[in-house]
Parts: sequence; structure tokens; C-alpha cells
Amino acid sequence: MGMTLFLSVSAILASIPAVADTTFTFVPVAPISNRTFFYGGSTMPVKFELLDSSGNVVSNATATIWVNGQPGTTNGNANAGNNFRFDSSSGLYIYNLSTKDLPVPGPNTITIMVSDGTSHSFVVTFH
Repeated sequence: MGMTLFLSVSAILASIPAVADTTFTFVPVAPISNRTFFYGGSTMPVKFELLDSSGNVVSNATATIWVNGQPGTTNGNANAGNNFRFDSSSGLYIYNLSTKDLPVPGPNTITIMVSDGTSHSFVVTFH
């Protein structure tokens, strides 16, 4: 007998403002659009954009994802380890985060560390 779990990501985008620093502007894009829940054990796409001081997309940065202080794990082969990949067609950094092993009910702190020395965090919980 199984139990269905939901991962609440409501208001995440509102809780992560665009951050300008001396190197890049970090613009959060996802967890996805209008979805407010993810099933536990599924994939949660995490996406963001980096802009330089002129507003141009930065494509040569590196970024890693951490969940509760541990390296994030991915579903599939699109990402290597806990490293974001840069998608040149969208101009976004993307990570397919596996929610399979996240603690229930949480909260779970997700942190994105960017090569300019900044970090950006948000919290998700299971319902």
C-alpha cells in the first residue's frame, strides 16, 4: 500500500529575488511555471538565468545544486553530478533534481552555488 506525497513549491519564485552583484545577475526561472506541487520521487526541474552588467546572458559560468547541505542528485543523464548544464537554446542553466530521497515532510533547503561566489537558497516541503 503506497502513499502519495506532494512537494510544495508554491511561492518559490517570489521568495528568490533577482540578485545583482559585482559579476552576474541571478534570475530564477523554475521550479516550473504555475505548478505548485510536485510528486515526491519525481523530477523537479530547477532553472535560472545569469546576466552580466549589460544584461547579456552569461553562458560560461558554473553552478552546483545542494540539498540540505549535500550534493543534489539528478534523474537521467542530462546533468553530471550536482552540476547545472547550460542550455544555449533557452539561455538557461538547468538541473533535473531527483526528489526521490528528500526527507518527508521536510523542510528541504535547496541551494544553488554560482561560480561568481554567490549562493541562492529556497525551501521546499512535502505535503
